Amino acid sequence: MEGIIMERKAGFSTRKQFLFLSLFLLVSVFTLTFRAAEVHAAQTGYVNYSYLNLRKSATTSSTIVMVLSKNDPVVINKDLGSWYQVTATHLGHNYSGYVATQYITLGRVTTPAPKPTATPTPAAAYNGYVNYNGVNLRYAATTSSAIVVKTSLYDKLSIGAYADGWYKVTVLHNNNKYAGYMAAQYVTRGSAPTAKPTATPTPKPTATPAPAATTTVGYVNNSTLNLRSQPTTSSTRVTVLSLYDPLVLRSYSNGWYRVTASHNGLQYSGYVAAQYVTKGNPPVPVKTGYVNYSYLNLRYSATTSSSIVVTLSRNDRLTLHSYSGGWYKVTAIHNNKSYSGYVSSTYVKVN
Repeated sequence: MEGIIMERKAGFSTRKQFLFLSLFLLVSVFTLTFRAAEVHAAQTGYVNYSYLNLRKSATTSSTIVMVLSKNDPVVINKDLGSWYQVTATHLGHNYSGYVATQYITLGRVTTPAPKPTATPTPAAAYNGYVNYNGVNLRYAATTSSAIVVKTSLYDKLSIGAYADGWYKVTVLHNNNKYAGYMAAQYVTRGSAPTAKPTATPTPKPTATPAPAATTTVGYVNNSTLNLRSQPTTSSTRVTVLSLYDPLVLRSYSNGWYRVTASHNGLQYSGYVAAQYVTKGNPPVPVKTGYVNYSYLNLRYSATTSSSIVVTLSRNDRLTLHSYSGGWYKVTAIHNNKSYSGYVSSTYVKVN
């Protein structure tokens, strides 16, 4: 009888041990699952620096896929030590590549980036413009950075943060938006001047023609001349005129002419310093020529480092105004439009 009782007690003890072991295994599985979920959730993060290069491979010499902005969210696909393989979201688009781990903070950003909206950006968002033709918009604030797009004179800008001579901007170029960095010297705040198309003004009825009409016309007598919005050197530059550009002289005051100027087929209004103006019609050039190469860059000044006005084609007609140091100052006809600038004499055939 005592042996039977002891066997029953031993069996009951075994069942208790089995139940305790099962409960322990269930708790362990739940804990590991919870920790795995935590690890999975930790594989998101955001950019913790003002800008960050997303590269094609895990090296600083690799091609830049996109320049990310501060607080852009990323999904970390693989941890390579000093580099993450990620999928990043920038301006509503996803990009894949590699980023340095030191510029990524794990988790979610405390203040999420504003979501893109279908409502078009109002015109007031653009608070500046490009004040020179052919300025490079770059991925990063350095001249060694890759070029996003080459902008045009008067392209609208949405001007952001400034640092070390560079603005972070969004530019509207050919009806497309591009984000990047632009050297501050080429950025002007305010509304861009509107170039007026060439048109013949409607003559006012008069009984007697105005005398001495030739005294109201003139031309630029310097290689370049700033046309300004007001009669002061500190006012906004409307455009840069070229040698022999024709002028209509509206009025004169304190060393400045108020003029209407013709430049590259467009008319502009503003003020020019009188010392760079000669009254009368521009001189008639004594030489003409044409481009004798498949293409030729017409530049703003007589140097290969100068910005390009337009690329001319073979046999484009040239009017040669002057020569110096291997360069001609010319007026060129390209695609039935007139342009002024400088070309290398090597690629010019004189008639």
